[in-house]
Amino acid sequence: MDILDFSDCELYFEESLPAEAERLLSEAAGLYGEEGAELALLRAYMIAPEHLTVQVGLYRYYFYQHRLDDALMVAERAMCLVARRLGLPPSWERIEEIHLASAAQSSFGLLRFYLLALKAASVVLLR
Repeated sequence: MDILDFSDCELYFEESLPAEAERLLSEAAGLYGEEGAELALLRAYMIAPEHLTVQVGLYRYYFYQHRLDDALMVAERAMCLVARRLGLPPSWERIEEIHLASAAQSSFGLLRFYLLALKAASVVLLR
C-alpha cells in the first residue's frame, strides 16, 4: 500500500458542501485577517457542523490567529467526527493496530485525515 497514493479514495474536500456554506468559506477567505472572517466561518459551521472542510477552515483560522485553545478544540472535534465515521475508539489513546487496519480498509482518506488532525492537535499542544 502506497500511503501517498490517493487515487482510489475520496478526500474530505471532495465531499459535497451546501452551497451557502461554500459561499461563506469563500467569504471568510476573502476577509482573512479581518473581523468578519470568523463570523463567516461560524455561519458555515452552523450550516454544516460535521463537514470536514468547515472544520479545516476553522482550525486554520484559529491557528494562524494564534488562538490555540480554539484551534485545539476544533482539531479534537474533527477527530471525534472522523473516529465516529471510521468506527475508531473515541479517544486516540485507545486506538490499536487492529482499529487502524479496519479504518484503512473502510476509508484510507478519512484515516489519513484523522492522523493529520491528531498531528494538528499535537502541534497546538507543543506551542
